[in-house]
Amino acid sequence: MAIKDKLGCEPGEKCLISEMDKIITLCDRFNLNIDDLLHKDIREVKGEEESKKNINKYVDDFLSFITTTINMFSSMTFKSKCKCLFEQAIIIFILFIVSFIVGQIGLSIINGLYNILPSGIYYIIFSIIQTIFYLFCLIASIIITYLVLTIKDVIAWCNKNQ
Repeated sequence: MAIKDKLGCEPGEKCLISEMDKIITLCDRFNLNIDDLLHKDIREVKGEEESKKNINKYVDDFLSFITTTINMFSSMTFKSKCKCLFEQAIIIFILFIVSFIVGQIGLSIINGLYNILPSGIYYIIFSIIQTIFYLFCLIASIIITYLVLTIKDVIAWCNKNQ
């Protein structure tokens, strides 16, 4: 069916539908709002929609992970919950120790620059590197915790379905 037919115009007949009804029909047909149809480039609108769909997918995946983790944790026995929390505490402790060791090595390397660089530039570089290091440690810790919980989820699912 052609768009002309959807807008109420038969071939050879005079169109009796109003301009606003045509705009509304086009908006419904192409899943747009009136502002996008009249004032924006449609290709940009479709690109924005794809970006929103990707962001929505990531948010849905994250919320699904949280829901699955909570369901897994709530279905555990008290002993399993204690074991899981203890394992997470050990992982956090190991990550802290590794971060501390790497941080001390990096600090000694950066302190070697103190004699080479003027003090103002040294402190700026030190602050930037320190911030990057802390962000890296935080992101790495989140990723490792996520992977451990995901692996626990898969193992629990496999054990349940055997």
